[in-house]
Amino acid sequence: MNNPSSVASALAANEVAGTTATQVVINSDDPAWAHCFCPDATKKHWLVCKYCDKLLKAGITRVK
Repeated sequence: MNNPSSVASALAANEVAGTTATQVVINSDDPAWAHCFCPDATKKHWLVCKYCDKLLKAGITRVK
């Protein structure tokens, strides 16, 4: 579970860096999407792990 102070500090870090966290919505029922997200709509095979923030450029198959 996320505690409120860690969520607030993560949001503050994004604001300080001048970035905004946007995610592309994927219409799939694949359970692997619960563990990663697509950060850029133009690069649909690029995924970011929700746990370690690693950028994977090989698609959802690599996450599995």
